[in-house]
Amino acid sequence: MIVKNRYGLVFNPQHLYFSQADAEPLIAGLQKAGFMGEVFSIDNYQANLVGENFLKMVTFLGCSPQIELTPPDRENWHNFCHIQIQYFPQPIYYRGMNRLRCFCSQCGARIPDKLPDLSQWQVEQQIIQCPKCQEKRSVEQLNWRHGAGFGQFFISVHNIYPNEAVPSDQLLKLLNSFYQGWNYFYYET
Repeated sequence: MIVKNRYGLVFNPQHLYFSQADAEPLIAGLQKAGFMGEVFSIDNYQANLVGENFLKMVTFLGCSPQIELTPPDRENWHNFCHIQIQYFPQPIYYRGMNRLRCFCSQCGARIPDKLPDLSQWQVEQQIIQCPKCQEKRSVEQLNWRHGAGFGQFFISVHNIYPNEAVPSDQLLKLLNSFYQGWNYFYYET
């Protein structure tokens, strides 16, 4: 069961394909390092509480962020910061309703807003041509400026407002110690 909370910070490997066998030591390492805490389940939903070192691994911006780290009552259980591991059999295009802006990964020029429907991107292998440098890239190779991700495996930290927090160097180093190359992005529903 995938429950998208209203907003969040999501991590994914840069490579589209990531096996469940690759994920197992990574998840164990994140738990051992204190990024992720114990597992909790409510109905068909399973996720992790944040770990004891979570606040050292995610840097919150601004003067006084409001982060609820413990689950409230059963009715509002999804309204707190928790971590969900999401694995899909095939790579997906993961995004929220936040306004997306993508840029050419070659020259940095903005790609016009009128992108094709990306719901079938993995079947149709959609190629976008940069209006400035004319470089052709597949949609997953564009620079989405932390607004979307592509892949099979995602670590979703739910209930963090877009741009409210960024991963610390410590967290990125930990992720890269298991699998080289990670992206992060925000979603908002």
